[in-house]
Amino acid sequence: MIKDDEYGLAVKNTDMLMREIPPRMAGTMLLWTVQQVEYFTFREVIQMIIWINGAFGVGKTSVAENLSKKLQNSYIYDPENAGGFIWNNTPASMSRKGDFQDIPLWRIINRHMLSYIIKCSDVDLIIPMTMVNKAYYNEIINDVSEAKLTIWHFILTAPRDTIVKRLLGRGESQDSWAVRQMDRCIKGLADMDGIFIDTENRSIDNITDIIIRRIS
Repeated sequence: MIKDDEYGLAVKNTDMLMREIPPRMAGTMLLWTVQQVEYFTFREVIQMIIWINGAFGVGKTSVAENLSKKLQNSYIYDPENAGGFIWNNTPASMSRKGDFQDIPLWRIINRHMLSYIIKCSDVDLIIPMTMVNKAYYNEIINDVSEAKLTIWHFILTAPRDTIVKRLLGRGESQDSWAVRQMDRCIKGLADMDGIFIDTENRSIDNITDIIIRRIS
């Protein structure tokens, strides 16, 4: 089910989007004053994973970098690095065919890396990554979600012609891999659960601010 939220964003399946977790802080703080002791409740800090999805060229990396500048104690995690590691550390007989997301090891590595970072640090993770296979996305996220964690999934959209124009503007050709994946991405992303943000006629700052308002 898709509905518009208070920011005018298309929200699909909010139950899957963000898992209900304990408040951000739990405990009691004493504030000593001259006349009395006052008790203030505060909440335990809960980390976030902010997954920024969308077709190649829609602006995920630019939004992630801008968001990281505005979101204190955040870290940009790039799952693609695991694909490069696999390809660069396997024999030539294991040819590079298709998408490395189809390699089970790629999904295993990223699942364990996210769990490792969450358990060993207090940073909020920003992940700019195109994922159009819902089963693959859930395979990575569901294991990590066992932790005390808020998971946000934002899906950036734009008309096909706009995205192609952006790709050409950054030096891609009409026959590039990214352009050839466009229709597959648009179709797959339509079936994903998350918060859809139309990037047409929106600046990177505007998109970033929408995300910040949503997660705050």
